[in-house]
Amino acid sequence: MDKFISTGILVTLALLPAYLLRANIFGIPTTFLEIMLLILIILWLIQNRKRLKELFAIKQSWTVFIALVIVAATVSAIIAPDIFSALGIWKAYIIEPILFFYLLVDLLKRKQITNERVLIALCVGGLLAAVTAILQWILWAGIPIPWDIERRVTGLFDYPNALGLFLGPLTIVSLTLIMKKHLSPELVEGINVDKKSRKKILLYFIFIILFLLAIIFAQSEAALASIIVTGIMMGIMHHKFRKPTIVISCLALLIIFSIPTTRVFLINKILLQDYSGQVRLSQWKETVELLKDHPIAGAGLSQYPNALKPYHKDTQYEIFQYPHNIFLNIWVELGLLGLLTFFYFIYLTFQTFRSFPTFFLFFPFLQIFLHGLVDVPYFKNDLAVLIWTLIALFYVESLTAKSKS
Repeated sequence: MDKFISTGILVTLALLPAYLLRANIFGIPTTFLEIMLLILIILWLIQNRKRLKELFAIKQSWTVFIALVIVAATVSAIIAPDIFSALGIWKAYIIEPILFFYLLVDLLKRKQITNERVLIALCVGGLLAAVTAILQWILWAGIPIPWDIERRVTGLFDYPNALGLFLGPLTIVSLTLIMKKHLSPELVEGINVDKKSRKKILLYFIFIILFLLAIIFAQSEAALASIIVTGIMMGIMHHKFRKPTIVISCLALLIIFSIPTTRVFLINKILLQDYSGQVRLSQWKETVELLKDHPIAGAGLSQYPNALKPYHKDTQYEIFQYPHNIFLNIWVELGLLGLLTFFYFIYLTFQTFRSFPTFFLFFPFLQIFLHGLVDVPYFKNDLAVLIWTLIALFYVESLTAKSKS
């Protein structure tokens, strides 16, 4: 059964965009991704019914974090004016991904599945999205309205930024796979490198190239910028790449700022002076006004668009589903408790990163955070599962590192 569940996990991770296939079961809206997750979770619970307490036994600090997430989400769902839609978000974005986290931790700890296989499965899902996007750009076909006018590809998704949000972390994951496992001293010197390792390196480079092409064709500037900054940070913090990373970064900045066109473009982007930046500044300003009146509860799960209407003054811009800022997203959806829980997660992550050699699994979180400063990196079915998968890998890696030390 473990082998079946492990295979099911890999298939599910490779098919994260399957949430786009929707259905109603007994009047309850669901997705193909949710069905796959629930089947795996139910089989896992049935198989391990005699060791249920052990299944959910993780470090106390992480148990507290997960408990706070569930409490914040449950309260936000209960107080939401539209409790039915809120409960749908509650189960799809919170409960199911957390149960999947426990499932993955259990199998990883028992070595029924490996970190690398999980990460490769995620990248295979990204490959499907990236290849679709590249074909859309080449053929100039299959791009949803209105994105077809600008030739902004969407891949398997409904809008371009969804592609960037999905592929951004996977680009960093592919880079970590290269740096962690295959840039050994032997490989760098070309000594005793087996053919299998070379093939894997080539595969990961193909992932990175295709993911970056898809992101560029989607014109997802925030995704691209967060990948570049994260890549630079990875290079600086790794002793083998520190000097070349600093030199190349400085030269690139000198070239960019020496050309008037690129200099003005970059400054406008950084200072949010372009159209998309002005939209976000407007959103954030109005969201802050909303939170001044509802600082504790926020808007409630899935209630932000309706809650913002009385505060929406810049009517030239539409009201979006979320405020497009990681702090504001969490605050309006999960209330002040949710925001404080997020700060606690940041504390746990840095504490673990500082204490144990979880160097490589830290950086997908950094990319997600940077992108999240101007977008919504969590509140979507595929992204929620992706993030809890990375948390599971990070947690188990910290346990492994601690036991070795």
